Amino acid sequence: MDIMSEIVIESTAQTFQAEVIETSHQMPVLVDFWAEWCGPCKMLAPTLERIAADYAGRARLAKVDTEAHAELAAQHGIRSLPTLRLFRHGKAVDEIIGVQPDGAIRAMVERYLERPSDQARAEAIQLLSEERAPEAVLLLEKALQDDPQNDGLRVELIEALTLAGRTTEADQLFAGLPVHAIESPRLKVVEARLQLARSLVDAPAALELARKIEGDPSDLRSMNQLATREFGSGQVEQALDRWMQILRSDRNFSDGAVRKNLLAAFQLLEGRDELVHHYRRQMMALLH
Repeated sequence: MDIMSEIVIESTAQTFQAEVIETSHQMPVLVDFWAEWCGPCKMLAPTLERIAADYAGRARLAKVDTEAHAELAAQHGIRSLPTLRLFRHGKAVDEIIGVQPDGAIRAMVERYLERPSDQARAEAIQLLSEERAPEAVLLLEKALQDDPQNDGLRVELIEALTLAGRTTEADQLFAGLPVHAIESPRLKVVEARLQLARSLVDAPAALELARKIEGDPSDLRSMNQLATREFGSGQVEQALDRWMQILRSDRNFSDGAVRKNLLAAFQLLEGRDELVHHYRRQMMALLH
């Protein structure tokens, strides 16, 4: 058997699930959507074969003939050829459209290769789930020393620093993230937590905040901090109602901090669509 046929898969509608989606849980799978009539596709083919050979065992190349499998191409929204789409952990995570140099394609694949530091990342995520943020910070900082180009570790460290109360350091690390990391769905959740943490810098305990508001009902800063503490402790609707109360008093309070906090809260309330929709409508009505 030709060695190239072993490392380059001709995927079909029937085999795509097993060869691409399921395999992507073990390694990155780069899918080349191409067609026989596509000249640029033919130009790109030798580059892809070299890359497939170099990453054999660590990443896989699958080719989909969009003429023979038009339904599969339509299912994945392919509108231009060639399209290179990279799958990892069961999802499409990156793509390149058109002919690109060897280095650009390799850089995309490299971002999703299995790394030794991935084990440290998994352990840190477990520590965070156990509310052991300071330990997660130490683990992630050590892992980043060993693997300084791993943006996934940086995203996890931002969350760990946030949960450990080290908001300033988390902000600094967030500001230094590369452009390609900014659109990560994982980062959107981490950024939302960081946004709420900014409101709690130097904030008193909830009981003291409640006393301050009782003594001065116009103390919007304390009200915002109390709402943030309530949200963090699971008093979600109480927190959302309190933020709405602030907007009624001053919709531009603290340079839009309450609007930002509400948007962060909505991001963190995944799966509670009805609740989010209800309060989002209230927020839009108050802002406009």
